[in-house]
Amino acid sequence: LLERTEQRLALALLPEDDLGRVAAGLDDVGYGRVTRDVPLRSLLPVAEPELLLTDRELAVLGQLLTTGSVAEIAATLVVSANTVKSQLRSVYRKLGVNNREDAIAVALTVVGWASAFPAIRAGLAAFGPLELGALRFGIAAVPAAIFLVVKRPALPRLDELWRLVFGGAIFVALYTVMLNFGELTVSAGAAGFIINVSPIFTAIMDLPLLGERFSGMAGFGTAISFAGIGVIAMADGHGLHFNAGAMLVLGSALCSAVNTI
Repeated sequence: LLERTEQRLALALLPEDDLGRVAAGLDDVGYGRVTRDVPLRSLLPVAEPELLLTDRELAVLGQLLTTGSVAEIAATLVVSANTVKSQLRSVYRKLGVNNREDAIAVALTVVGWASAFPAIRAGLAAFGPLELGALRFGIAAVPAAIFLVVKRPALPRLDELWRLVFGGAIFVALYTVMLNFGELTVSAGAAGFIINVSPIFTAIMDLPLLGERFSGMAGFGTAISFAGIGVIAMADGHGLHFNAGAMLVLGSALCSAVNTI
């Protein structure tokens, strides 16, 4: 495909180390000419080592989910309490938080959001897209109902009901259906990337609807983001075109943006 289309941008979206391995692999199977005359360079920035959590910091963060005691973490990991304190400070700094509660919130948010896409993909092996959506929100309705019974918040005003109806139809129903049908053919990783175009849709709709503005650099970054989403979608469609699944996932991102507005 690379040789026939002469497209090289997909390769440039690989991490630098993987890009080198792919080029070497192509050369091993007789396709070195595909990359030999092209100065390949990854467009992805290399994460700064000091911003990545080390294995020990990840272990401390994992223990932090079950206990807030420095002594217990130190005993479990067989290190000193001072070592744990030092690693906790490093974890907080890298996550941009100041305490245990915020660190746990960040960790659970990242893991929970990221796991949704492979979970959908796995669920589609046993349920249809509509059934999986109904099951997902049926489960979510249980703790929501308990919260309402315990807290007894005030009922929404009549002039606010349209917001609930709109959000339920666009964000809950349409977003879920389009995403689930899209993931029938789009991988979980690609779906996670494509759905992240939602903030871009939101920014674009801000202009005419809310009168908000963003700079020329922001517009340039938006164009690059759209280009990246296009490359990912085309690559996942096994050719230089958007497949139906990628378009459905993109549609679900639009639903999320509309709901945000």
